[in-house]
Amino acid sequence: QLCGAADWLQRMETARVAPNIVTYNTIIGACGRTGDSEAAVFWWTELQHVRLTPDVVSHNSVVNSFARAGLLEEAIEWL
Repeated sequence: QLCGAADWLQRMETARVAPNIVTYNTIIGACGRTGDSEAAVFWWTELQHVRLTPDVVSHNSVVNSFARAGLLEEAIEWL
């Protein structure tokens, strides 16, 4: 479920709370802490899809996800 984030976003939608950059950064950060780089990139793409602009926290979280997964070349590509 990509860090369980889809459930939380659904709950927010149900409560009519619009996710913002902090919401997405939290999700990307959670994926990053677990080394789930695929999910981190997915949520990076999703935040742009909903017309939010990634910030330095978003970017660093994706880099961190690759680093924690041992994918150093991919991490460097994001730098």
